[in-house]
Amino acid sequence: MSRAAAWLTLAVSLVIFVLCWISEASNTLLAGRDLSIAHWFAGHRKHLASLSLDASALTAPAVVAGVALVVAVLLWFLRHRRDASLLALATLSAVGVTEVAKKVIGRSRPAAPINLRPETEASFPSGHVLVVSTVVLVAVYLLWPHLTKAWRAWSVALATVILLGMGLIRLIPGQHWFSDVVASYAVACAILAFVALVDSYTRKSAVS
Repeated sequence: MSRAAAWLTLAVSLVIFVLCWISEASNTLLAGRDLSIAHWFAGHRKHLASLSLDASALTAPAVVAGVALVVAVLLWFLRHRRDASLLALATLSAVGVTEVAKKVIGRSRPAAPINLRPETEASFPSGHVLVVSTVVLVAVYLLWPHLTKAWRAWSVALATVILLGMGLIRLIPGQHWFSDVVASYAVACAILAFVALVDSYTRKSAVS
């Protein structure tokens, strides 16, 4: 990712996040469609609800962040210290943004019967989607220089499936609003761009 592309991605992603935030606060745009989208998923989830709840438990932010940080430690000891630092930076940024945004915005989650497993934690953004998306995107970014053209295509396809799957896993059981998920994707892309910029600038400094 070039610096220009990274800066553009960062700017666009932050704008989308802010628009989702404003939309949620004023009940317009995306948030205005949240209830109808939530009802649609509630009416079409008959055979997927239980699977989605199980998948949500396995992909909890603490679990995914813990695995990512263990991988970062292993990479550090294997002397891939730049990759280790960038992965740890991305993971901690995703967790930090999630916690701060939830406390500052404090959006309520969908209630039962839409939400099959109501939680007291704030809804905006989705920690599951944000942390998993960030880890996956940064992993692809770090692996990209080492992949062949065919493997790059496969990695993009797999990452796309995982990211979309995470959004569905949170929407099907009604544990998040649609705008929560969109905002989470935006923040994950912003963190990816931030990591790419840190990588670019620190690499140039190291060479100098």
